[in-house]
Amino acid sequence: MPATQNERLARKWNRGQMIHDANMILGEIALSEGRTKEAGHFLIEAGKVTEGLTLTSYGPDLALANDLLDLGERQAVLTFFEECHVFWKTGRDSLSRWTKAIQAGQKPDFGPGFKFHFKRLQR
Repeated sequence: MPATQNERLARKWNRGQMIHDANMILGEIALSEGRTKEAGHFLIEAGKVTEGLTLTSYGPDLALANDLLDLGERQAVLTFFEECHVFWKTGRDSLSRWTKAIQAGQKPDFGPGFKFHFKRLQR
């Protein structure tokens, strides 16, 4: 059965979120299999979206970025934050603060209220 106009609009409206989520999941899988560089690539791709109501309001998922920082993959996370500046306008101050912390060799404090959207894969 063909999609209705409302269904097509809903998919288009949520397309950025779906792309973000898919890349995060692929990154989590890569990381769980020890493919750290590939996980970083998926993280960066997840940040290259330009739309998505949840993303523009609440920001990106940070679980993979957090794990990659723990493994020393700073550049992938910095590039991800640069990409997120495009869609997460209300979070630009946070992104800038986190970027400065990473550049100073520190791990950013993502804050107590920030939620990681995805369940962690068992490693």
